[in-house]
Amino acid sequence: MTEACVEAAGLPDNCKELVSLRSFRDEHLAKSEEGRKIISEYYEVAPKIVEATRRKEDSNKIFHAIFSEIKKIVSLLEMGNMRGDIEYYKDMVLRLKKKYIENL
Repeated sequence: MTEACVEAAGLPDNCKELVSLRSFRDEHLAKSEEGRKIISEYYEVAPKIVEATRRKEDSNKIFHAIFSEIKKIVSLLEMGNMRGDIEYYKDMVLRLKKKYIENL
């Protein structure tokens, strides 16, 4: 999902947002049971959200809106607020899942 948003924004694969989130995933989330569960759910849900979003006429607008939320997550990471970051992320995925997957 993040990659689709970055692509819609015209940013490279090594942009700050992707690098920050990959680092957070690998260096923090992957080291705890809760984190591994979050990663697993992300890889299950994100492709479905991307697929559903791409079917919308205004998909580019939607990806830009999601990317705004992703930038908030990166900002929380930069401030060292990992707990807030995780909660914001989980809330975002839940909202997107309800909006784009569960209402198909």
